[in-house]
Amino acid sequence: MSDGAFYGYIALLFVSAIALAVLALAGFGQGKGARIFQGIAAALFLGYSVYLLLFFSGGEVRIFFYAFVVPVLAVIQAVKSFKARQEATAAQPAAYSQPAAQPAYDQPGAPPAYGQPGAQPAYGQPGAQPAYGQPGAQPAYGQPGAPVAYGQSGAPAAQPGAVPPQQ
Repeated sequence: MSDGAFYGYIALLFVSAIALAVLALAGFGQGKGARIFQGIAAALFLGYSVYLLLFFSGGEVRIFFYAFVVPVLAVIQAVKSFKARQEATAAQPAAYSQPAAQPAYDQPGAPPAYGQPGAQPAYGQPGAQPAYGQPGAQPAYGQPGAPVAYGQSGAPAAQPGAVPPQQ
């Protein structure tokens, strides 16, 4: 093998290793297994090209045609995976898309600003209803209408300085 072919083979090994490393790292919608395979192949191609360039002292050089075929097949597979991922993303139902735009807070028909009184009462604050468990205009519990002194049933409460009624 001539020196030009030898250095050309090393350059192609290096370019193949870089291409596979980029595909493995970027992913482009490929599965985990494909990315792992591409990373291992990139490391092997890079290692062999460095070995040939720095440590090989002469003799027989093995030319692996996989070094030229694998990157081409990997790029084709990455393009197919990327297109399939794009089509799947474009075919998502409308429920996953962005919500419709609402008018700004200062526009007519817009909801009131946070903390400002609006058409609806605040959460947990009913509008014109009495407090929970407290009836509105009813007398005190168990009392017929007139206030009664403590301990006396049915007799009206005595006012201070009032004369008790005669029986």
